[in-house]
Amino acid sequence: MAMMIRVRSRDGIERISIPNPNLTIAELKSLIESQLHVPVSNQTLSVNQNLLLAKTLDARSQFTDMSNPRTLISSLNITHGSLVYLYYDGEREIATPGSVRVTPAGSFGKKMTMDDLIAKQMRVTRQEQPHCEMVSFDRDAANNFQLYVNETLAFGIKRGGFMYGRVDDDGKVEVDFIYEPPQLGKEDRLFLLRDSEEEKIVDAIASGLGMKRVGFIFTQSVGQEKDNYTMSGFEVAQAVELHAESGLKEWVTALVKLEVNEDGGPDVHFEAFQMSDMCVRLFKEDWFDLDGGEPKEGEEIDPKVSKMKKEVVVGGKDVKEVDNDFFLVVVKIADHQSGVGLDGVAGNWACVAGDVVGQCVRAWFRMEVGFEGVVTFGWNVIEWKWLRAERSRPQLMKALFNRGMEWVRMEENGWYWKTVSLGSYRMGPLLSSFPIENRNVAVSTKALRAHLDRTKSLPFVKRISDFHLLLAVARYLDLNADVPALTECVLSQRPVPEGYQLLIESMASA
Repeated sequence: MAMMIRVRSRDGIERISIPNPNLTIAELKSLIESQLHVPVSNQTLSVNQNLLLAKTLDARSQFTDMSNPRTLISSLNITHGSLVYLYYDGEREIATPGSVRVTPAGSFGKKMTMDDLIAKQMRVTRQEQPHCEMVSFDRDAANNFQLYVNETLAFGIKRGGFMYGRVDDDGKVEVDFIYEPPQLGKEDRLFLLRDSEEEKIVDAIASGLGMKRVGFIFTQSVGQEKDNYTMSGFEVAQAVELHAESGLKEWVTALVKLEVNEDGGPDVHFEAFQMSDMCVRLFKEDWFDLDGGEPKEGEEIDPKVSKMKKEVVVGGKDVKEVDNDFFLVVVKIADHQSGVGLDGVAGNWACVAGDVVGQCVRAWFRMEVGFEGVVTFGWNVIEWKWLRAERSRPQLMKALFNRGMEWVRMEENGWYWKTVSLGSYRMGPLLSSFPIENRNVAVSTKALRAHLDRTKSLPFVKRISDFHLLLAVARYLDLNADVPALTECVLSQRPVPEGYQLLIESMASA
């Protein structure tokens, strides 16, 4: 008695005809070869759908239920209409309607439409390798972003920003500053109220500094239920929209959230991803059901999935809801410092209490240099968390300020500091101490005056080497002439022409 068996592969579901139910596995494979054009040597069969998720030869070798060529298919309860899963290597020519018709997944017996053919090709699998080798954050840019969300917003609402920096030839992304556009943050959603004119200024400044927009960063609020997902459907939709808009294959999406550490205390945690190629393709081809996100009365949205307008194939099944983790490709994170360092200068060592020196050195950088950086020396790098020490150790602070910059190291019996000359520092192209745009407190000319006063011991070009300051003054400059001229000075650290210096100082005095 002739029978029909359905075969599910990465190409969807196809049918094969078999003469009787007493075939062996070897005979079934021969029929698959003749009707579906998959060589016997390339076939791995199983009644377990997880076969299609196996990524390696070792993983596929675990599926042994149909590995014995002498086993009768009837002993595996394979009968008329049964579904068998096929994994094969290489490519093949799909059977034509003149021989065996390919039927789309989930539509056995139906006539194929063009949508069916397209859907059969939309197989959502995990992308193992990102296009971005690594993303490195400027410590101070990242710290300023998370500090505002942590200390001012208390992670109660979402916050986002565009990351700017460089992409090297190996696919490594360096983020040097974060621009925060106008926005409305809520507990579970972030609405970007983008200002196209302001973004033109931002892009012009970045271009003049040899940088470009390289990613999107956002926070998750403490009110979000994040136990069973990494990014919500709304977050995925927003991230892939910005990724697709960028046209940059190395585009990075960074996530900042508050987590509980082993001691029960709060830790700010950074994660970085790329949206998968399939995710970007699905968005560009309008597969995401973005209008169906509002729940009906009494209905709850499942945050861990993204809804599609049409069925796609995931794990051998036809679905309209895709687990968001299928769309995320993990990117390694590093950090760098584009700020202040110290050259080795001879001096005397003295031992003092560790946390006092840490606070004082950080505060000195903050108040006198206008930059929260790291203290760098030949054999190590020590990072200081800003503890607002100028309020807690005023007398000791004053004493240390009179001595100049402090260089520190740690040995078994305590922290050591060393006096060095003020001329021994070196500074990278960008600071990160000017107030940041589009936050709760508007940036005023008083902020510009305070910044210039705080950094008056530095050359003028270093005093204005801060993206957020450049954005504040560029609003009053010519975008095509003045901004490129000013950013060229910052990039090369050349003296600022007197005219621009007078103009900026007059802004500060207004």
